[in-house]
Amino acid sequence: MSLTSNQRRARARQQCRVALAAHIRKSPLKTSYKNLTEPPDERLGLLVPPQHVRLHPPFEDGYAWSVLQGKEYLLDKTLGNGTVGRYEEIIEEVGSSFEAVTPQRHQPECAEHGTTSSDKPKSPEASSTSFTQIIRQLENEKQLLAVELESTRAYSTQLLRKDGEWQEKTCNLEKELQESRSSVDQLEFELRRAGEGIIAAVTILRNCQHSKEDSTSLEPDDKDP
Repeated sequence: MSLTSNQRRARARQQCRVALAAHIRKSPLKTSYKNLTEPPDERLGLLVPPQHVRLHPPFEDGYAWSVLQGKEYLLDKTLGNGTVGRYEEIIEEVGSSFEAVTPQRHQPECAEHGTTSSDKPKSPEASSTSFTQIIRQLENEKQLLAVELESTRAYSTQLLRKDGEWQEKTCNLEKELQESRSSVDQLEFELRRAGEGIIAAVTILRNCQHSKEDSTSLEPDDKDP
């Protein structure tokens, strides 16, 4: 016999409560990468009956929920007002997108969102860092690195552009130098030809002068004796 929609919803809600209660029982007091394998006595260890699990527990319940940015919608309703899809998503995301922490440790996060925190003194556990806080810190660092990377890329692009400009200027200078060398070679060639022409002209002139002098010396003397 198939279940009605209300029966499916009730079953999904109960499964969600059981999953949340199990998570609260084993949720770490101070989360870090090495603490994930700590023995049970180092964990939250609250025995909350599934039917008493809440998404918005009061301070005296001994636990609170720390949720990643963007996943707050998972806890925006009470368990009694959820849908089958929402219950299934909560079961899937508990321990990865949100976790159970001590109320003291959750207070700084509440203050950031403008909610009122309890005036009760904080226990040493309050300084513990939850995995959601670690992820937020890593996301902030990632954003800073992304900004630095973009700045480095822009600077690299600028350097490449300047390098291209200098290479173009160098090519132009080399081209001008080559043209200047060609002009110098042409001038030297013309000067050599001009020099050779001058030498040839001087030689011819001298030869003509010598020939004239020889002709003059061979002419007879027309004077009477």
